[in-house]
Amino acid sequence: MEAQVTTVTNKKKLREPHAFSIIFILLIVAAIFTWVLPAGQYDRVLDEATGRMIAVAGSYHGVEPNPTGLWHFFELILTGFEKAAITMICLLVVGGTFGLVNQSGAIDSFIAKVISRFKGKSYDIWSLIVVYAFFYILAATIGIGEQAMVFMPIFLIMSISLGYDAVVATAIMTFGLSFGYTGALTCPYSVILGQSIAGLPIGSAMWFRACISPLIFAVGAWWIYRYAKRIKKDPSKSLVADMDYSNIVVIKDPDTVEISKVQKRVLYVFGAAFLFMIFAIIKWSFNLAQLASMYLIVAIFVGFARKLKPGQIADGFIEGAKTLLFAALLVGLARGIQTILEDGMVQDTVINALVQPLQYLPRVLLAPAMVLIQTIINMIIPSQSAMAMVTMPIMAPLADLIGIQRQVAVLAYQFGDGITNLILPTWAILMIGLGFTKVPFSRWFKFALPICVIMTVICLFLCALAQVIQVGPF
Repeated sequence: MEAQVTTVTNKKKLREPHAFSIIFILLIVAAIFTWVLPAGQYDRVLDEATGRMIAVAGSYHGVEPNPTGLWHFFELILTGFEKAAITMICLLVVGGTFGLVNQSGAIDSFIAKVISRFKGKSYDIWSLIVVYAFFYILAATIGIGEQAMVFMPIFLIMSISLGYDAVVATAIMTFGLSFGYTGALTCPYSVILGQSIAGLPIGSAMWFRACISPLIFAVGAWWIYRYAKRIKKDPSKSLVADMDYSNIVVIKDPDTVEISKVQKRVLYVFGAAFLFMIFAIIKWSFNLAQLASMYLIVAIFVGFARKLKPGQIADGFIEGAKTLLFAALLVGLARGIQTILEDGMVQDTVINALVQPLQYLPRVLLAPAMVLIQTIINMIIPSQSAMAMVTMPIMAPLADLIGIQRQVAVLAYQFGDGITNLILPTWAILMIGLGFTKVPFSRWFKFALPICVIMTVICLFLCALAQVIQVGPF
């Protein structure tokens, strides 16, 4: 399914910044930091409990500056592509596989049957909330991340065919993941990893997380529901009302659709692969490389199901992969920001500058301040596990020093890691989602910023509450 989207040409739209332009500006800012900020870093040691290198609290020290020159700037951008290679490859493989599936018309026919069941019903919007809940639960429990991108084409077709828009399609996945991380219960990359580094019992304070997670879920669901209802009533209020998605609507009259034998074979193959993927992610923690391998196999079987010749399978796969080239390039380009900061020896400098003022704040502001600082750090290190490795070894002993529970420090990291992902061009999942749906980043930012502010305020209060009630165990 290729979303060839056009916009109305006028002066307002011509001024709309391109996603590549936004990320490139951030790359330049990162390079400037390497010239104007003092170089420094924390010592790092191997943590036997996690098997990863972690920062040593209190070990920050100055190092030899390594400012980014013009030639090196472009080298580091390509290094970012190299580090994001598996995500980019997985995107192209998923695009190729979906291309083969979509070219058969199987997905269109299947979704047409689903649409005929829900379209026009007063409860059709709840089918979207159920999808949001699905992603929220997976993120909050097993920490699903970029693996979720394989679902996006289906939800884009589903959302638009039900009379909503591409913003809703993007939101049900990205909100589910972002707020799922925020309200995580057992996410191995935030809760478990953070508690392990902080020396807390794994799974401690679960009762508190179980109490606040439904609240975080509900706030996200309310924002999606509110927007979806508004544009369903008046499509002109859609943030992408001027963009043409007419080629994505599957069938004008879904009730007349009949699924052919070839399409049924394709759906059986794809459905079996879909169920296996869910099982593999939960049971075996499949990573992106393993998912990409699986989708290559699925592409071959889909080709056989359609009785295509090898050359036809290859052509269909290439055409499908082309549709996600934009998203793949966005992911690689955004990874360059962190690469430049790391190479220029200023990433730890920024983190140290943010952490040190905590020692001088009034006690009542300490827990909320930790959330805000982790939120800012998330803009620099959008990876959950990478941020835990850098910040938790610093925040945990700092919490002892300033009289804050270590559990609260973990909560602050958890909250700071999740919320602002929705407005960061450095968050790969968001860029993938926008790449699929063709929603301009500036319009998405307008949609997501208010709920990010609301959710941040809520989490500031929840973190302060955790400290007041001494959520513990220490």
